[in-house]
Amino acid sequence: MVPALQALGETVQVAALGLKANAIERVGGKWVGAADPRSEGVAIAEDGIVTKIQRVGALQRAPE
Repeated sequence: MVPALQALGETVQVAALGLKANAIERVGGKWVGAADPRSEGVAIAEDGIVTKIQRVGALQRAPE
């Protein structure tokens, strides 16, 4: 994927992020990522805004 992004003129830095990135797309001139809604974690935008993602099923389960 790195060579393909570089061919599009993007600057690419490869690093371990410690997250699951399921998909990315180009929207309004920026890269936007999407994750599996069944996973917990965070989404971090290019401008540094962090959105906490809570697994949907976790809210509906009875206590164990």
